[in-house]
Amino acid sequence: MSLVVVGFIISYVRLFNTRKKRHLEEKEQMKENFHLQLLHSKLEIQEQTFTEISKELHDNVGQLLSLASLQLGMAQNQSIPLEKIKQNIDTALGDLRNISKSLNGEYIQQFSIAEFLQNIKNQLDGTETIDFQIEQIGERYTLAIPKKIILIRVLQEAIQNIVKHARASLLRVTIDSSDRQVLKIAIIDNGVGFDVKKAELRNGLGLSNMQKRIESLNGTIEFRSRPSEGTQIFITTPL
Repeated sequence: MSLVVVGFIISYVRLFNTRKKRHLEEKEQMKENFHLQLLHSKLEIQEQTFTEISKELHDNVGQLLSLASLQLGMAQNQSIPLEKIKQNIDTALGDLRNISKSLNGEYIQQFSIAEFLQNIKNQLDGTETIDFQIEQIGERYTLAIPKKIILIRVLQEAIQNIVKHARASLLRVTIDSSDRQVLKIAIIDNGVGFDVKKAELRNGLGLSNMQKRIESLNGTIEFRSRPSEGTQIFITTPL
């Protein structure tokens, strides 16, 4: 009888060790997969960031400096006030500073998500006819720096889409950390809206890119929109 008990104990210990080893291997594999997804997301963000830099420099800064150059030529005939030329150059320099800051990871690390959104709001105030509202619900929370950067990039892309394409008069971003295990972010506008299924099929508005980034954080993102009915974006990610 004692031999049976000893044999059972030995078998149980072996089974326990096997399961423990398998669990550790699965945990390491999940960790490795997460880091690979994070790396892929970072590379994807970097590539898209360079594209956005090119667009911003061409569409905003380049045009302002070209206008200033043209005005300088006209100023020789005293048809353009020098103060107007200086204003355009100052605006171009301000745009360059904003682009530089928004791409600087070390700069982003200094702020919470709400504070970074406030910086975007300050940039939009006076330049866009949109009421940008920010609401924060719940206790203070801490995010790992890579996760915070990815979330901010997704928010930047969503807000940029709204400003450029939605023709919205109201934009509200709500950050909800009342559940200490999960961070929820809602981005809502009253713009022209769009057909989500059609946009997903052609990766319109970068929906696929935002989806991949949030999934790399083990989170979820949901797009709700219809033509003429505004857009709602809901993001959920573990804290």
